[in-house]
Amino acid sequence: MSRNETDEQQHHRGLQDTQVLKDLMAEVDKMATDLGDALLHEQPKSEKDALDHEEQWHTALQQAMGNSPDPMNDWEAPINSSLPRKKDDLQKKIDNHFDIALRQIAFVSHLNQNWIPKIHENINEDNRRQMMLRSEHAKIAKSFACAYQHATAWRMLKDFRDNSPAARQEKANQAKQEIKDEKEVMLRALIKGALSKHRPSGGWERYDLAAPVIANILHPLIKEYSLPLPDDIDLLSEKIQKLIFTEPRLRKVYNENGIQPVPEPHKSRTINLFSR
Repeated sequence: MSRNETDEQQHHRGLQDTQVLKDLMAEVDKMATDLGDALLHEQPKSEKDALDHEEQWHTALQQAMGNSPDPMNDWEAPINSSLPRKKDDLQKKIDNHFDIALRQIAFVSHLNQNWIPKIHENINEDNRRQMMLRSEHAKIAKSFACAYQHATAWRMLKDFRDNSPAARQEKANQAKQEIKDEKEVMLRALIKGALSKHRPSGGWERYDLAAPVIANILHPLIKEYSLPLPDDIDLLSEKIQKLIFTEPRLRKVYNENGIQPVPEPHKSRTINLFSR
């Protein structure tokens, strides 16, 4: 094989990786936008209406585009489960989590829709372009994770403020679990995209065979771009297989692209035997 052929293959592989990352970031952008829309509409209707929502989003977008305050400083903002005793302090904490979440969502949107296209348009040298894209993609991944964490904290504190003690505890436990499982949010997005975009001719044969294939596709991206996901390929494959089996949305996507549907999870049934 000549050096020219090797360079051509490397260039082709680079284009493929770029497209995979472009698709991934588009999926993350959509998930972030959906999260932002949900947060805006989860605010009490007595306090905010459609005009307020538009103004809040415009403010967050202006902050993200102008780096005032710098969205990357939000990554260091602490998230803890401590509850202020004073009502005003609690409300301040609630508002702060909301502002950070919305600003991070706006930052994801700005990077993906405004900044990354400029890199593709204006940077012609492959290595420099890839280096810049790598940096921006890492920012998007980190910003989405940050937005998800602060959105969860906002929901937990808002529910604590508004609900009964029993409901508060249930919501708090749920929120803590969601923060713990934040890594699965991005992994689910990656799996969803890979199931359709890397569908083999004729469809996936079985979901347990699809998992290691998808793991091999995702693993280099996780390593190269330091995405907050499992970097052990065997553990990654096991996680992918489990999520396809248990997550209804991923089961649906797989079944649309597979030859055999994912088997339904078995429900255990207790049988009581009575002697006569």
